[in-house]
Amino acid sequence: AASRWARFGTDRARPRESVRVWALSDVHFDQHGAPEWCKSLSSSFFRDDVLMLAGNMAESLPRLRFGLTVLKSKFRRVFFVPGNQDLRVRRMTLNDVVKGDKVCDERIVGDSVSKLLEVMHACDELGVDVAPAEIADGVFIVPLLSWCSRDFVPWERKRGSAAQMEAQGCPNKLDQWLAWPFHGGPDDAWKFFMRANEPALRAALFAKADYERSRGRRAMVLT
Repeated sequence: AASRWARFGTDRARPRESVRVWALSDVHFDQHGAPEWCKSLSSSFFRDDVLMLAGNMAESLPRLRFGLTVLKSKFRRVFFVPGNQDLRVRRMTLNDVVKGDKVCDERIVGDSVSKLLEVMHACDELGVDVAPAEIADGVFIVPLLSWCSRDFVPWERKRGSAAQMEAQGCPNKLDQWLAWPFHGGPDDAWKFFMRANEPALRAALFAKADYERSRGRRAMVLT
């Protein structure tokens, strides 16, 4: 974690007018054609640019690491937050064997929070940013974890939807390969992620306020 924050101000001397920031999501690096597309990106055109990568890189940790390595070689900095696909804990099933699907069995990971920590550790090793940073003079990127919440859905609708999915033989969850260690399952996941964001938010807001007070100009925050 210390290495993440050590990179917070390394680029603050860069003029903001010289920085380009790109946003990308749902690369699905473990799907046919995605690795080839990533490798085909110019190795020179983006070398001074920053990429915000908003989740769903790959199911398995080896493929996720490979995908991040490829994109990191194209951009000066890569900021990453995981999506549901990145936090799946897959188990090889008989159906996978019959269909001939190649599934990376990750039952050793345990649950999706453990998988999140493994993903964060992989990012640290690869030099991929998962913490806020000032990427140019007064320009901050703040990666924030998030998850869907059903709290705004009326109880009657939840119950009706659950009954309908059960009648159709479908699992009553957003993603059957996610395993949450919380009593409320996915309904508690968003609370965990919101709490996990607090240190990053405090640091980013403090740095933003300090910049605007000392420099007398508005800061830019991308998230």
